[in-house]
Amino acid sequence: MSYSNIVPKISTELLFMLNCLKYVQAEEEQMHTLDQSLNWDSFLQLAMNHRVLPLVYKKLSNPNSPEVPEYVMKALQQECRNNALRAVGMAGEMIRVIRIMEENGIRPLILKGAPLALKLYQDIALRPSVDIDIMVKPLDFTKAEKLMDMLGYKRLKPGSSMIQTQRQKEKYYNKFQHFSYFHFERAICVELHWRTYNFGVKGIPTASGLKTQTIDFGGCFVSTMADEEWLMYLMVHGCNHMWSRLRWLIDIKKFMQMTIDWDRLMLLADSNELKVIVHLTLILVNELLAVPIPGPLSQDVAKDRKAWKLAQIVIDELRDNPDEVSYSRSSYLKKLVFKQPQYYVSLRTGWKRKLLYIFTYISAKIHPGEKDLQLFPLPSNLNWFYYLIRPFNWVWRRFFIIK
Repeated sequence: MSYSNIVPKISTELLFMLNCLKYVQAEEEQMHTLDQSLNWDSFLQLAMNHRVLPLVYKKLSNPNSPEVPEYVMKALQQECRNNALRAVGMAGEMIRVIRIMEENGIRPLILKGAPLALKLYQDIALRPSVDIDIMVKPLDFTKAEKLMDMLGYKRLKPGSSMIQTQRQKEKYYNKFQHFSYFHFERAICVELHWRTYNFGVKGIPTASGLKTQTIDFGGCFVSTMADEEWLMYLMVHGCNHMWSRLRWLIDIKKFMQMTIDWDRLMLLADSNELKVIVHLTLILVNELLAVPIPGPLSQDVAKDRKAWKLAQIVIDELRDNPDEVSYSRSSYLKKLVFKQPQYYVSLRTGWKRKLLYIFTYISAKIHPGEKDLQLFPLPSNLNWFYYLIRPFNWVWRRFFIIK
């Protein structure tokens, strides 16, 4: 398959935004042509949905950029200022949490956030974050939970109703990879991880088995994953979310502009059966952001039919952005019933992992979730009743809340 035939007809606003994010001189003329027919309000919403407002503002502030309505530039400028203030606050909170953990014998790893922004963009304000992702060794997790409580954080997910017993807690550990906490006074969310991802792979990385590096963050040395592990993690994270935010692909692009040991990265991918994820990611950054595919991998990527089909699904979803007003109930149902299951099953290698995903998917639809427990609080001897109301509650949330 060629590198130019899978991008379908997309909106003028999305095409303009992609050109902003490519930072290629040859795109300037096309941007000047596109801006004549733009719906600027839709463009602003799209840039906000994909969390690329700071990068778009930086591009459009360039003297050679097309003329932009004054109200658009003011809106971008204000959002960037707000984001910069929040980025500084979150960075300070990250350091506070790290120091407390280190003082108590825990060595935390930061998965994304400010260290990633500093490494890739040299400016923490250019990569907005909504939470702080911290990973600790599984053996340190219970101690870290207590420290989060001491620091003023309240656990939001899972709620107390979901893990009332040790058995429920162990089931949650096996199924997921983090707890979510919120500090109501500081309005900051922290996700506390015990592993990088849960993808049905052998040897899921934890903080104990990762190669790491340290980043100097204003005199505070923050531990993160080594570059190849970090890039692999970001690829898996993006694929798990169907690359619904272009900001994640920009991260990949920035990483690829650095010196990456591709042999080592592919060794990591092969050992965890994640090669299709690497190929899919490389296709997307090539198609959408004009990033060349590394020479040693180009032939394998070109021949990976599964990765190309998955890329088509992702790009179709970017075109039919679910945050747009025009996203209809029928489009949502098509995604929920057909595209999502097809995508996630195809993403997995081997029939065992495919069957495991299908079983997990069906199980998640049958078993009561936290929202079901909150909607109808029942005594423990009536827990069986949740299995009766779960299907109706699930259908209501998925289908009837869509405009």
